[in-house]
Amino acid sequence: NGEAFLRRYRLPDRTDASAIAAYGAERPEALRGTIFIAAPGARSILRLRPDATDRKQIATTERLQDDSFARITAMVSGPDGSIYVTNERVLLRLAPR
Repeated sequence: NGEAFLRRYRLPDRTDASAIAAYGAERPEALRGTIFIAAPGARSILRLRPDATDRKQIATTERLQDDSFARITAMVSGPDGSIYVTNERVLLRLAPR
């Protein structure tokens, strides 16, 4: 119907977001609709899982930590189901199991 809506999600304290990716691949089904937010200051990626009954609401947040996640500059969900992340030196591929 052409209506737009705005939802706000408050990031955890001391989280500086530098990139975002929405998981759009069909498999694995458990990741579908997940939003990934790079938080390079905390050397982490936040995984936001939507509520199963109301996909506009965030049900849970998980912090994935690794020193490789420092200074993330871009992040994208690939057609193969992987999340591709870059920082100033490397391209990382995060593949679902």
